[in-house]
Amino acid sequence: ENGYQLLFLSARAIAQAYLTRNFLHNLKQ
Repeated sequence: ENGYQLLFLSARAIAQAYLTRNFLHNLKQ
């Protein structure tokens, strides 16, 4: 249960960082 929640949180954090970086990259172009 706890490991699953940790996995979910880290996956969400990685996805958010990826989307943010993608957004900023598109913004610069």
